[in-house]
Amino acid sequence: MVEAVSDEFGTASARLLMQWHGRGGADRAVLSLEAAGTRYGSTIPGDDADVRINGSWRTRMGTRFALDGSGSWWQFRRAELRDFNVDMGRLAGRLAWTPRDSWLVSGALRRSRIDFTDRLVLPDTTGLGGDGEVTVTPLRPEAESDHQTDLSLALLHRFGRAAYVALEFTHRTTSSNEPQVRSEGPMVSLRLGKSAASGLGINGYLAYVHRRFKEDYEVFSKAGGGTPLPRRRDEGWQFGFGLERP
Repeated sequence: MVEAVSDEFGTASARLLMQWHGRGGADRAVLSLEAAGTRYGSTIPGDDADVRINGSWRTRMGTRFALDGSGSWWQFRRAELRDFNVDMGRLAGRLAWTPRDSWLVSGALRRSRIDFTDRLVLPDTTGLGGDGEVTVTPLRPEAESDHQTDLSLALLHRFGRAAYVALEFTHRTTSSNEPQVRSEGPMVSLRLGKSAASGLGINGYLAYVHRRFKEDYEVFSKAGGGTPLPRRRDEGWQFGFGLERP
């Protein structure tokens, strides 16, 4: 697909999707390959390109349990703004249980590695020697590398075939060789969906994210006139809705 978005940039993309199904549809696997590039006008620095590979599989264990696994790899490159260049790999597994036909309970573990290939970090090697003197071991700068671990628990309830409500709680821990990135905190999301008699589907989404950063470093509050805060804390809300009709 080639799309001229405006006189400032256009995109070109391609996608290949392959699916396999086991006996009776109990098992399935999906593999997708995607590549895209964007060409910008003279007022926007640099063109960009990205490549994505996604794979997933599902196996059913009887009538009440299902095990899902997935893996993905993503590479993004920006010609001039190289701080945005990233390589990301992700592995995930989810076990789902249906205690009743209208209820679904699932638990998931997801592990992600995010490498910013051109964002350099200088490790802090300052320490105290045996005589109390401060020692510094010189090291070469290294690319920033982040590791995220997500543990999730989800509950879904269906009201017949026309409506559902789902609640998911996730705790994310982020470790990194960049101290200011290290954090942990919960993510809570609520999803609602309903199908009307005309075939119109309505769905809504609400999520809350809270991150506590492990390093004590100064953050200046604009409202406080530049007063340093003892610890950084982020809170975020996301919400939206969609309408679909096949």
